[in-house]
Amino acid sequence: MYDTRSKCNYHIQVIPDTKTLTPPEQTQNVKPNPFVLPTSWTDPFKNLVSKEAQKKADEMREHLRAEAKRVADAANEQTDSAKAVLASLGLPASLESIQVESGLPDSVWNRIAEIQNNGGVQELKVIIIFISYMLFFHKNKTILIHSETSEKLEREERIFNEIKQKIGPNWGVAPSSLLNTKYREDLKKITEFLTDAANSNSKLEKQIEEGTESFRDLEKTREVLSKELPKPSDEQKENVSVDKLKGLLDELSACIAQRDEFKQEYANQAENMDASNLHIQDSRKLLGAITKANEEFVKSKGSDPSQINRENFIHGLNQSCEKYNKIKSALKDGLKFYSDLMQDYITVLQTTVNDYVLARESERDINLAELNTNVAKLGIDAYGNLASSNSSSSELQSQPKYQPQSQPQSQSQQSQSSQSQLSQPQSSQLQSTSITIFSQPKCAFLQCDCTTI
Repeated sequence: MYDTRSKCNYHIQVIPDTKTLTPPEQTQNVKPNPFVLPTSWTDPFKNLVSKEAQKKADEMREHLRAEAKRVADAANEQTDSAKAVLASLGLPASLESIQVESGLPDSVWNRIAEIQNNGGVQELKVIIIFISYMLFFHKNKTILIHSETSEKLEREERIFNEIKQKIGPNWGVAPSSLLNTKYREDLKKITEFLTDAANSNSKLEKQIEEGTESFRDLEKTREVLSKELPKPSDEQKENVSVDKLKGLLDELSACIAQRDEFKQEYANQAENMDASNLHIQDSRKLLGAITKANEEFVKSKGSDPSQINRENFIHGLNQSCEKYNKIKSALKDGLKFYSDLMQDYITVLQTTVNDYVLARESERDINLAELNTNVAKLGIDAYGNLASSNSSSSELQSQPKYQPQSQPQSQSQQSQSSQSQLSQPQSSQLQSTSITIFSQPKCAFLQCDCTTI
């Protein structure tokens, strides 16, 4: 306001009193609309649930996944057992060999043609090379994460022990050695899984190399295979047990197909399904009937040498197809595992440990502040690296080397193909969380035993 007593007055005229001024004209620029509650609207809080409810939901989801996996493993085991029984009986090669049409039977060629259309044996070699590069990448990154995570845990535990020694009983924070146990177990699991996967990868490549000779027949044309197929005998005996045996084999094939459908349905709705739908008992009864019918068939067909050679040739082709499909399935399972390895397991563990260490540091500083001190006053190095941390990855680096024959460089193969569960340790002032990573390791890639076919 204007002050006539001030010597720093630069105004020419006296500032008038605001009460004497004419107020400006007021205009309404916005008109309010009446509020109407919408009949349909989205609740922004509908997806918010309590921590306890979310934890229960995660536990139930994991339980259902484990149950679905258990049922799927049982179904796969029964299917493999059925195929092994048929292979021991020489089926269906013995039935296909008695067909009188010239050339390779359609059923046998259809299996080979499907393999050729999907890339053939060359695809297996491409996948194994791709897996080798993925293993090399994951190995290097895993060693870095393993070393960094171990170092953080070691440093956090070292600082806790030093504070405990200097403060004594006044330091009532939960001991790091107890809280870090779970994380150290997870780091150990990483090493074990990577070692197992490296061995599995070597085993798969060895099986591919051993099966190279039999796989060569899968790359031939139908005309070439028809010429190599032994000719049937001129005299074909009429066999009344053929139709019966064919019918039983068709029933078994339908049973296995339905089992695969129910297995997928069980995976989607494990809580509402029953394992009896997997037709396990039905397949066992059919296998018993097939065994008896095959005995009658073998007695009736005789022992013609040309017919036996024909059966052996077709049986070898069928077994090569089965072995190829099983190895390919294991390789694809390995590819899927490697794609999920870093994102769903190792990186999650790294993030969890980082959050845990950060929370422990905050808890430490708060408790020290209450005691009117801090790590600097106590003379504790809170940022120094441990010399022993460099040895945290020595266990990973000493894993068996895996060198694919199709690659010039050696690559340490480390992979992990199964799934485990990581849970965050609990502290007196830290809330525990549960992180679902993988279930119990039982992956075809880690358990590739294709030689049993």
